[in-house]
Amino acid sequence: MSHAEQLEWERSAGRPAGVAAIASALLGMIALVVANSTVRGGADDEAESIVQAHKHLDSLVLGGVLSALSMALMAPLLLYLFRATKYRRAELPEVARYLALAGPLLFAAGLVAQSFAIRDAVERTFERFPLPPKAAKDAANDAFTTGAVADWSLVLLGVGLVVGAATILISLNARRAGLLSSFMGITGVIVGVLIVVPFVGRPPIVYFFWAAALGLLYLGRWPGQRGRGPAWESGEPDPWPTTAELRAEQDAERLGRTPERAEPEPEPDDGDGDYEDAAPGAQHPRSKKRKRKRRR
Repeated sequence: MSHAEQLEWERSAGRPAGVAAIASALLGMIALVVANSTVRGGADDEAESIVQAHKHLDSLVLGGVLSALSMALMAPLLLYLFRATKYRRAELPEVARYLALAGPLLFAAGLVAQSFAIRDAVERTFERFPLPPKAAKDAANDAFTTGAVADWSLVLLGVGLVVGAATILISLNARRAGLLSSFMGITGVIVGVLIVVPFVGRPPIVYFFWAAALGLLYLGRWPGQRGRGPAWESGEPDPWPTTAELRAEQDAERLGRTPERAEPEPEPDDGDGDYEDAAPGAQHPRSKKRKRKRRR
């Protein structure tokens, strides 16, 4: 593509990519609410969680499907950012494109499969109830940590490495290309790490806020007077302005002037004609000698 064609493509493709990013965030948050309010709500221990899950088997699967849709929509989110970054920064590895496509889709399939595996495990375990407290607790632990549930957890761990690598690679290079601010670039790295190590769920909660922010960025609705970084308009790897630079510009505009760098005043010529060849602002060597003589 020519330079103009690339920028036109980014403007047109940014709309569906932005909608996909915001939809991904919304679906993920809805899935989190469904899982917490209907499946685990009121469960005091592992055995009680089996009882609660059995009451809401359909909601359990629904939460998994919604999470899968959220992850599937991560593919267009990453692919759009990859293409915009690759145009400005050739150092971005081409493999990131394939990781960004395959990783989220495989992860989504794994989430759906795992939700059905959990449903089957809950049904089989519930059929054995009532059990003594110790036996009920052991049965509940086995339901969530063995068999197909454990197998799919390992699969998701492996696929998470693919998604995490794509997210980290693209976020870092997009930041260096000026398409993401430092905060957004670092947040993308954190998202990539948390996808691999699911301390706060899959997808991680921080992903929802990052995806929503990217959606606003793609749609050209980035908050602030300056909007998104200049690299989006120029098509060049222009750095995203720092907070200090934006504050300096705002202060200069408020004072009705543009910030200028102070230039040192040149030393007056000493009459021998040699100083004219010196760089502006530099002091003639012989003038330093004369000053030292005067001090003596």
